[in-house]
Amino acid sequence: MSDLKIVLLGITGAGKTCLVKRMVSGTFDDKEPTTLGASFIQKKYTCKTGTQYSFAIWDTAGQEKFESLSTFYTRDAGAAIIVYDITSKSSFDSLMRMYKKLDFASEDCFSILVGSKYDLVENDPDSRKVSVESGEKFAKEMNSSFFECSSKTGFKVDDIWEEIGQLFIKLLANRNKVAKSKSKPKIKIDQPEIDEEVIKYDQKEEGCC
Repeated sequence: MSDLKIVLLGITGAGKTCLVKRMVSGTFDDKEPTTLGASFIQKKYTCKTGTQYSFAIWDTAGQEKFESLSTFYTRDAGAAIIVYDITSKSSFDSLMRMYKKLDFASEDCFSILVGSKYDLVENDPDSRKVSVESGEKFAKEMNSSFFECSSKTGFKVDDIWEEIGQLFIKLLANRNKVAKSKSKPKIKIDQPEIDEEVIKYDQKEEGCC
């Protein structure tokens, strides 16, 4: 059983699959096929203390015909990476629809908003359709961390992993705190009151009456 379930959400072409491949294996393929349904990847994560955890990553399909399935993969997720393409206004406009899927996630699920394909903007600044400020504002409204990254060059991808790790450690600490607060208190057994007169009677010397 995995310690953390992570789900990736975003419309088709947002760059989810390329991002998860770069995050997990450090590779990039610009001919990556479109995900159908969902794909699953297991990833080991080692925190700074040396403790190793298992992350289960679900990359969901972005096509509308598969959107009803994405809520199934979102169920009980502890983390969500929501991806949009910074060169596509329509992918940004779809974000609220993606966030609504988190209604099926764990109550303490944390989320990270990622603007992908930063390399395209580096090569051609005019290709940007979503400003950094718009991304930051939306992430703040959704209580999400925010990054712009490039799966092609690896720009900021490691920072996303580090953020997931830090938020996961906080999540574990909060869960342990809640578990302790819900633990049953020790039952105090009251000692019965002792009748001093009875004690005095028992201590009298036996004799005839």
